Amino acid sequence: MEIINLTYIPLGVYNYYKSNNQEVKMQTIDISELELLTESENPVIVDVREDFEYNSGHVPNAKNIPLSQLEDRYAEITDGTYLICQSGARSARACQYLSAKGIDTINISGGTIAWNGPLEFTDRL
Repeated sequence: MEIINLTYIPLGVYNYYKSNNQEVKMQTIDISELELLTESENPVIVDVREDFEYNSGHVPNAKNIPLSQLEDRYAEITDGTYLICQSGARSARACQYLSAKGIDTINISGGTIAWNGPLEFTDRL
């Protein structure tokens, strides 16, 4: 398995890296840029953490599609969707996978752990 080092860069700049001998581009914003974006827009956000992590607190209005289910559920994600996880690593892998499927997404570096606003919690049954 190849380990890929990702460098997180501001919105509007792309991060290029090699994966399966193909160049993959990934747009990345940091959590503070997402916070500003949510003040003026209603971005589509997908949290790729596992259910128990998502249920314990997530960015408001984020939909949960765990990374472990992404292969089966990737069709639910559209171009321009913002992907988030705990720190930004899993969401970067999800962006890489979706890019290979022809879906352009934006990774949120810093992740939920860096979110300064209130979190939403999912009721546990």
